[in-house]
Amino acid sequence: MTPPLPGQAPLLAPEFDLRASLARLAAELEHLERAGAAAGDKWTGRVLLELCAFIRDRKAQQAFAALPPDPAVEERCRAIQALALRLYAAFECRRAGVPRECAQPFDAFLESVSEFADSEIHAARITRNSLVVFIGSGAYPATAIKLARFKRCRVLCLYRDARAAEAARALFAALELGERLTAACLPLAAGDLSEATHFFIASQVDGKERLLDEVYAASGPQVKAVVRYGNGLKRLFNHELARIPDGRWTLLSHLDTAGHIHDTAILGKRPSAA
Repeated sequence: MTPPLPGQAPLLAPEFDLRASLARLAAELEHLERAGAAAGDKWTGRVLLELCAFIRDRKAQQAFAALPPDPAVEERCRAIQALALRLYAAFECRRAGVPRECAQPFDAFLESVSEFADSEIHAARITRNSLVVFIGSGAYPATAIKLARFKRCRVLCLYRDARAAEAARALFAALELGERLTAACLPLAAGDLSEATHFFIASQVDGKERLLDEVYAASGPQVKAVVRYGNGLKRLFNHELARIPDGRWTLLSHLDTAGHIHDTAILGKRPSAA
């Protein structure tokens, strides 16, 4: 876990109070958002790293699971999720403009976010011959960059946010990965993606069940979907996956590790009943 901010107790102090920890985390994120760019990347990175450490901690996960239903806790969790994802999106856009390796606090944060990627890539059997589509990529899509650089496969990142797409294109050009790694700001249904072998659905994108239906309609018969999500305490920094759409997908592998900030379901496409 990262050190607490100056003058503050760590979130997971002995005998910590989960509700108090959530309240303090929400206050930190609200203060960061009000401060805007004046907060600086160092402070933002430390708070986001602290959030990641919190949701990965077994004691916090057990305490959260033991809580009875509480509308106030639910509202607090939704507020933390919204704040954290907005801050992270802005953070990525800033970092995408400085393509240096391990040079800033953001790089340590990226390592925390993407450290699970190797196990996902292995489980999904992604190779040099794969064509991978990322849905809901951020401005600095670390896993997509890793695939293009080390697996040397073709990767297309689809964006909802034009600003993030523009930042990503500039980053890809700076990294000289433009031929293998491309960005487009368009809906999933707008392109011909029938040759794609894998679709990644980012943990920070909502409506995963709907997106799985869209992937099913847009993809070929042998496609795999790699769905990142966070339920329980992990939803403080991820969107949930409530269920796998009935009759359309088969669960091939489930990477559910308490020590990571998100979980991953790897799905295979079932034949159409039509």
